[in-house]
Amino acid sequence: MTARKGRNIGFVFAAFLIAAAIATIVSPFGSSSPDGLESVAEELGFRKIAEENPAVWDRSFAPGYEVGGIRSKWASRAIAGAIGTIFVFFTGTGIALVLRKLRQAHRITEDRID
Repeated sequence: MTARKGRNIGFVFAAFLIAAAIATIVSPFGSSSPDGLESVAEELGFRKIAEENPAVWDRSFAPGYEVGGIRSKWASRAIAGAIGTIFVFFTGTGIALVLRKLRQAHRITEDRID
């Protein structure tokens, strides 16, 4: 492994740890007030319809940014923030790796054509 690649991996790992720590620490302090979309739904009167027909994300792992089965609301939100950060990190990393492989394959194909 080259020194540059090692530094890049170290940077990505450090950035991941910092993002996970921030999400874990800050998530419990999120507002419980309705966001803009919920406020508009309430003002226009279709929030009741949404409550009668719950969205897919209401049946997700952490609906309302809280993990079920945990008594402490603070801990539930902290864990949800950490899990969300981990999910986004690995999804983004996976997409980046796939795109990198595709770009390399495309480059090899172009070299063969020329």
